[in-house]
Amino acid sequence: MKIERVDEQADGNVKIFLRVENGDDSVEKLRALAESESADLWKRRISADDEKEARKFYNAQISGKEYSVVILDVGDDINQMSLVDPYYNSYDDVEVHRLMLLDKPRTEWYMKTISSLNLSHKSVLDVGAGSGILSLSAASAGAKHVHAVEAAPLVGRALAQTFKTNKVDGSVHATKVEDLELDEKVDVIVSEWMGFYLLHESMLDSVVLSRDKFLKPGGIMVPSQAKIFLSLVSVPNLYHERVSFWDNVCGYDMSSVFTHSDSFMQEGSHVLIPLRTFSGRPF
Repeated sequence: MKIERVDEQADGNVKIFLRVENGDDSVEKLRALAESESADLWKRRISADDEKEARKFYNAQISGKEYSVVILDVGDDINQMSLVDPYYNSYDDVEVHRLMLLDKPRTEWYMKTISSLNLSHKSVLDVGAGSGILSLSAASAGAKHVHAVEAAPLVGRALAQTFKTNKVDGSVHATKVEDLELDEKVDVIVSEWMGFYLLHESMLDSVVLSRDKFLKPGGIMVPSQAKIFLSLVSVPNLYHERVSFWDNVCGYDMSSVFTHSDSFMQEGSHVLIPLRTFSGRPF
């Protein structure tokens, strides 16, 4: 294995691309190590032909910069892999997809809704396909072709195998939907883009773009609409934990720490609260 490229990211951090060679361990094993091993272990593991690139790697550690390691298989395109950012990498965590699949009301609603559509002779685009449950449902409902778009690299490769295993007539596109090019417009777009407080996963822009770019006139979107409800609540414990806590810290008034920070208002929180805390009807 050798260093193929070292990229300085826009945030000042470093991304190191390592290419496996004949005789190396399995790619998946190396990718698992990339998530767990320390920088020192990687220094000992890497044999770099280009000393300049090697020094850039070592210096990145000495300077204390954050770094990430991308393992390239023999046939992987480095230009495509370099486009992946931490947002998409976070969806390579299998646990994320397991938890979504275990959300029974969510999963069953999608499967029931998709199965109720007449997808015979229709093409379907699944935006942010993930585990592929929506794509599989569309195929089972008779879709002539399913385009599954997934930018998370490991999940995308697993999804391609899932298509083969379940004999799905479709294509897996390992890219962002913003970069996707199709030879056809589709009849149906499905996507599980909703997160906490509806917008948490920041996918709505991608779904709207895919609609404008790929959906045929009169085509179907699942889901096609959503609502956010607001309500005043009174949660004294949460207020103390986040706000009034700073009024008395070990006998000292540190309220200025809170007043000079806007993170409390800018960062959303997912908190379960009792119904009795609602001060009015949601609107």
